[in-house]
Amino acid sequence: MNETLFLLINADQHSPRFLLGFAVFAADYLLYIVPLALTVMWCWGERREVAFRALCVSLIALGLGQIISAFYVHPRPFIVPIGHTFAQHAADASFPSDHGLLMFSISFAFLLCRELLLGGVMLALGVLVA
Repeated sequence: MNETLFLLINADQHSPRFLLGFAVFAADYLLYIVPLALTVMWCWGERREVAFRALCVSLIALGLGQIISAFYVHPRPFIVPIGHTFAQHAADASFPSDHGLLMFSISFAFLLCRELLLGGVMLALGVLVA
C-alpha cells in the first residue's frame, strides 16, 4: 500500500518543471516558517505561552520520531529503488518524516491553543511540506 500511494504522487520525467520546483521549495524552505512564526509570537508578548508550548510539542515529537526511526528503519524510495528522485536527500530512514512531524506538531499545538487561523495555515503548509 505504501508503494502504491507513493507512486500515485511521485512525479515523473514528464511532470511540469514549475511543479517540481514548487515541490522542492515546499520541502526545503517552508520549514523556515516555523522558527519565524515562533519568534514573532514570542516578540508579540501575549502569545509567548503558545509559542513556548508549540516549541515543546515539536521538540517532543521530533525526539519521539528519532526513537521510532532508530527501531523501525524504513528505507527511502530512492534506496529501494522505486519512483523518480528530483531532490537530494540523505539515505536515512523515511519514517517518520522529520519535516512532517515538525509541521504537523506545530499546527496541532496551535490549534489546541485556540490559534485557529495560524494552526490552519500551518496545517495546510504541513500538507504541502509532507
